[in-house]
Amino acid sequence: MLGVKVTWPRQVPKCGRLATKECYHTGTPSPAPGRYSIRFFISFWWIFILVILWSYAGTLTSFMTYPGRRPAVDTVSKLQAALASHHITYGTITGSTYEHFLLTSMGEIDPVFRDSIEENPDLQVHKVAEGMELVLKKKYAFVYMTMVIKWYAATMGSNRFRRSKNTFSTEAIGIAIQKCHPCKRSFNHVVSRLEETGFFTKWYDDVFFKAKATAPIISVNKARPLALDDLQGAFYFLSIGAGIGAIAFLLEIIISKFLNRKKTIKEKLKKKQKTAEWKAVESRLNWIYERYY
Repeated sequence: MLGVKVTWPRQVPKCGRLATKECYHTGTPSPAPGRYSIRFFISFWWIFILVILWSYAGTLTSFMTYPGRRPAVDTVSKLQAALASHHITYGTITGSTYEHFLLTSMGEIDPVFRDSIEENPDLQVHKVAEGMELVLKKKYAFVYMTMVIKWYAATMGSNRFRRSKNTFSTEAIGIAIQKCHPCKRSFNHVVSRLEETGFFTKWYDDVFFKAKATAPIISVNKARPLALDDLQGAFYFLSIGAGIGAIAFLLEIIISKFLNRKKTIKEKLKKKQKTAEWKAVESRLNWIYERYY
């Protein structure tokens, strides 16, 4: 007999294994890789930062273009809403007719006027000057006679206060004269002539002009215009997001290289193991062939 050495093809089982593997994966859904979770987090972070950055920058830029102030509580209706939301407190001179008016008449219209005074008895002052000082120190509205408030505002600096556009009520002040008094007609005539000549208006303007002239000049030394440096807070968020993204990117590269290297080592070990197995099978078959044939 001829000594023929049998060599078994190594690629056939491998092809069969690959075909089986492909068929298996065709019928089974492949799960999403875990690295997408990191990318999703980074994408969400960037979107969040962009929204915060542009909203903050847009608001600040618009304020720089058209500067303004917070809406003032300058009407009775605004004061009513501010008291209901506890945004501001108010008061008047304790024991005065104004306190009684706010507790009774205004309290019947809306209980918030009465409740605010009852909840804050320490904010009811004894002098007008104390109430005006509280206006400068707290979120506080002082209720009193318009003429008196206007006078104190002029002496303390009118630009420091905001007076209301309307009033709670209108009061008239008169001088009582005995009935059938001989000077009644003369007194009325003199007062009417003084009013017609503008004496009271001129006296009113002169007194308030002198009060404003002697009022202290309040200057704010630390005031400055807004600049682009005020945007640096938003860029801090942007830098944090960029740093986290860079760290996640580097970690992903390192982990990917480590996993690929580990996978390559495993594949090489499997190939060596299979090669050794096929060599053992081949040598066994050759031994059988030589032994029996």
